[in-house]
Amino acid sequence: MDYIAIYENGYLIRTIPALSDYYNERDKIYNSRYIISDEIKYDLESESSINSILIPDFTCQVESNTPGEYTLGVTGNFDYVLRMKASELRNRKEKYLSICLLKKACEIMQYSRITWRKKDYMRLVNWLYEDGRFDEADFFEEKFNNMFSNNLHIEKRKRDLKRYVELGHDLTMTSSFNGCCSECAKYRKRVYSISGKDKRFPKVPDPWDCKCQGIIFLLFLEDITSAAYFPNSDYIGYSNRPFIDDRTQEEKRMHQHFLDRKIYEEVNEKDRKNYQLIIHLLPQFAPKSMSAYSRMRNNNTQQFQDLALKAKKIGVDILLSNEEQTSIKRKRQITLRIP
Repeated sequence: MDYIAIYENGYLIRTIPALSDYYNERDKIYNSRYIISDEIKYDLESESSINSILIPDFTCQVESNTPGEYTLGVTGNFDYVLRMKASELRNRKEKYLSICLLKKACEIMQYSRITWRKKDYMRLVNWLYEDGRFDEADFFEEKFNNMFSNNLHIEKRKRDLKRYVELGHDLTMTSSFNGCCSECAKYRKRVYSISGKDKRFPKVPDPWDCKCQGIIFLLFLEDITSAAYFPNSDYIGYSNRPFIDDRTQEEKRMHQHFLDRKIYEEVNEKDRKNYQLIIHLLPQFAPKSMSAYSRMRNNNTQQFQDLALKAKKIGVDILLSNEEQTSIKRKRQITLRIP
């Protein structure tokens, strides 16, 4: 039976026909060919229809966000479902369509309620490399690098603050990320006045130079949020503490682990890219699998050194920098426990 998934403001509200258990039957949602988003029907197996998908207004409230018996949470978001459908197309060997849909998902992800990470966007780059579409892959890789160097989460903060004001609220609070950088540490876990008119609290600060995944602005409701979030419920005094880097040594260590993990993920992306280049440009020397390539690189075998020389001759550098090697070594040695 074919199911049509229906979305409102970027969130699943129901299906036709209705599912008896939305969460446990969510694969039927992910695999739906036809969807209706804000009253417009789309065919997720048609390139022209995919390209015509409009970006939902994620800032609007969704009246019904609990289809069936279970709340779907993140898995009910429009962009999340599009990614899952793209993977389903990929598994069916519909590679061209899968990339069309993932491109649209990446476009929508920038406006989402979900805070997507760079590696989530890089899936598109990896698929393009797998398919030998190197120019497109390089284009999107540069685009995503620029997006994240310009702090994509700053735009999300602006949208969130705008929504709070539209809902009639002036107070917001920042999250507390224990692995944050020295700048985010100055601004975390405080209540702010968006307009600056409530003099009990500092005004929302201008964007700052962030070197971590960033902290977010949340809605603050007095007498509801304060007791659970702030020491001794002193949210006024705590919000006006000095704007300094007050991280503990453990938190600084956690931030270093965050940076090492980030480099580790970037190296993995680089490996996938280089392996695909070798498959297409030096097929006679390519290892049989990505895992075999990774083992060669990790152990720096003679075979890997020989491959690196051959790759360099065609303009592909597969060797790691000293910084990458150091970060990977630290990443492997440290077992981090997040409190």
